[in-house]
Amino acid sequence: MAHLRAMGRWFLLGAFAARAAIVPSTETCEALSNCSPSQCQSVSNSPCSFTDPNIDWPELIGSVSCKSCTQSSDARCSVSGMQEVFNTDATSAVKAMYCNDNYLVVWSAGKPPTDDTLASIPRPPGGGGGGGYENECVTRSTIEQSQTYKIPLTSPPDEAYEWTPNPPAGASGVGKNGVPFYPGSVHISDGCFARGREALQRF
Repeated sequence: MAHLRAMGRWFLLGAFAARAAIVPSTETCEALSNCSPSQCQSVSNSPCSFTDPNIDWPELIGSVSCKSCTQSSDARCSVSGMQEVFNTDATSAVKAMYCNDNYLVVWSAGKPPTDDTLASIPRPPGGGGGGGYENECVTRSTIEQSQTYKIPLTSPPDEAYEWTPNPPAGASGVGKNGVPFYPGSVHISDGCFARGREALQRF
């Protein structure tokens, strides 16, 4: 799990800071119906419904006060440099990017272009509400969320990567399309539970 956490962080930092070699895995689930272990049995729980927050992105981003600093002149902070790291086409969740003196700041809606792969997850995360998982709705759809990522322009020291047996809930990195990814151990109780999060990264 610690490897996934560090790998996720280096996907985010390494691609931008270019300080460490990145050796991506060649293993995929594309020829399979899903990425879950074969022992995972599909559940028939009803899908949860979520209220779309209808975020006004120009208004939201425009409401943030500016930081007084000298903006980095690093070439990676140029329009072409940022577009090399993050997708900015119509399918991307990225809403805005800019650099200050220390960070690349990325605003994202955190939503993949389609929910199709969530339909194939055998046992997605439950929606809560009590009564046990068997009585809960399950996550098979997504909505926009306001997410902001601060990516260091300078890589942190190696000692910053420490094994964490129970990483905190929340995103540990962000994909090129602005969709977050999570530590592998978040909410996994039986090896099948939280595979829905992983499906979001198959785009």
